[in-house]
Amino acid sequence: MSRLGLRFAVFGFCLLTLATRLLLTFWWQPLTLDLQIAAGFLLYAAGAVVTAAVPLGGYYLMVRKYRPPSTFSSRDGRFVAPSSPVLLGQWSVLVVFIAGGMVSAGSGLRLVALVMAGAALAFAILLPFLPRPSVELSPDGVLIQRFRSRSLIAWALLPPGGPLPPAPKSRTLWLYAAGPVRYVRHDIPLSVDVDRTFLANSIRYYVEHPAARAVIGTEAELTRLLS
Repeated sequence: MSRLGLRFAVFGFCLLTLATRLLLTFWWQPLTLDLQIAAGFLLYAAGAVVTAAVPLGGYYLMVRKYRPPSTFSSRDGRFVAPSSPVLLGQWSVLVVFIAGGMVSAGSGLRLVALVMAGAALAFAILLPFLPRPSVELSPDGVLIQRFRSRSLIAWALLPPGGPLPPAPKSRTLWLYAAGPVRYVRHDIPLSVDVDRTFLANSIRYYVEHPAARAVIGTEAELTRLLS
């Protein structure tokens, strides 16, 4: 499935999560109230587990074969690795599950709860479409866009020989940049949709080949880089 298709699929899983969460609150929970405390608690806990497992399990089955691409998008003279719809989609499902719990059958603040739940649902649906986090390569350096911050690392601050690809079965990737006193470590957010080995090799190439930086962002350079 494409990156755009995954983003739209999150909408369906958000609705499924909300429906199962409301069933837990308005149907399953009242059934357990008539039972003994221990039995009622165990049945309610089992229902809560199933309520969370069904949408999360379905989403996992859909995305388990998805692999981050080994390429960039070329945009405005930059190579861009956008945010991942997979990880942000998981967060969306969890947000909807929590939002569904705000609406309880006996709440005296029902309107407030509904407004909060609606806002959380809207945020969850929009989350996979957010442009951040991302990583951008430009002739000036590497720009790491996080949700609330950004770091522009000039090529001259990155030491030759790095960054190294992450260890096998790991997606953790750091950039070490020269600082006033010592090297400063910058982490690449996990929710950036790019193969970590490809990203590390691309950055290392431009660190070690300054003459190639001027054509970063062009289609011809992206084709050459991929080859």
